Amino acid sequence: MTGNSGRGRFRHVGPLLLFALLTCVWTWPLILHLKTHLPGDPGDNFSFVWNLWWMRETLATPGLTFLWTDYLFAPFGISLVNHSHTALAAVLGATVLRPFDPAEAENIVVLANVFLAAVSMYALTWDITNDRSASVAGAIISPSCNGTRFRSFRPRMRSAIITKLSAIETNGTSFTR
Repeated sequence: MTGNSGRGRFRHVGPLLLFALLTCVWTWPLILHLKTHLPGDPGDNFSFVWNLWWMRETLATPGLTFLWTDYLFAPFGISLVNHSHTALAAVLGATVLRPFDPAEAENIVVLANVFLAAVSMYALTWDITNDRSASVAGAIISPSCNGTRFRSFRPRMRSAIITKLSAIETNGTSFTR
């Protein structure tokens, strides 16, 4: 028997639910502390929360721009053009995740990145093999290899997600087959 049981519209629901569960396991105990903790050692994770907060400020305050701030290096300010600002995640945190405080919104983005890293590898492996077992194995192995289980390297995960989805597009096949 192949790993493709369950043909039809919902054949990928089981693996997606598994990846959601594994996201919680891989990032444990983050799911219990979304409002009060940040994953990993102090470093970029604090910068990501600031980026999200800063995007909220710039969208809510006329005259502010996301790529310049006088909140840093006062009173002169500084350009954020070369800053690793994670603008896409910050826009999501400032708009879609607006009801959540910045730390909680950042943690939701981290969880989404971990989940999407597994889903994108599953999609890529499915696209190549058309085998559910191989795709699930690839999805479980891939996030484990890029440090997801121990620390959240969002920029690295995001580039991995984009790379996998680009490979699917380049291959010219469809995840829906």
